[in-house]
Amino acid sequence: MDLFGKSPRPTFNDEMRLVLAKEIGKEIFEWCNGETSLKDCIADTDEILKQHSSDNGYELAKEFDDKGYSPDPQLVGILDGVWSSQHDLIVKAVKKWVIEDKIKPQFEVGINVIVKYGWEKVEGIITGAYPETAEYKVMIPSDGMTVEGSKRAIIKYENAELIPQTV
Repeated sequence: MDLFGKSPRPTFNDEMRLVLAKEIGKEIFEWCNGETSLKDCIADTDEILKQHSSDNGYELAKEFDDKGYSPDPQLVGILDGVWSSQHDLIVKAVKKWVIEDKIKPQFEVGINVIVKYGWEKVEGIITGAYPETAEYKVMIPSDGMTVEGSKRAIIKYENAELIPQTV
């Protein structure tokens, strides 16, 4: 859902994947001591990330093995950082989007809302926000959360809607 007619929230895309492939490809080039060219390391990484960007380091290392690399624990360690680096790229893009599109929370703390939580829509109460990433902190009683407790769901602004008032 677009917020207030603005562009949609950024998600991982081809441009981010290429940035990630360059970053990880450079680390792989250094790991293999230049036995494979930097260009090939980046190209191989990009190709693998097209299909496997959310895999863990071990699973990604198997993909590099299929391409002729000889994985070891050091390579698995490098590849374990892929998900974190991917997440960082998305957060950076979201923060930029929030500023450029002037995204503001639609609801205040204490408001009862219906939120998309996992595969369901459930009732919750907004207890705070992360305005830099356009997310609410929501207490969801049906998931065992309480006002006194510290557990909260992090919900994107666009995944929260006001509970319709009955007359």
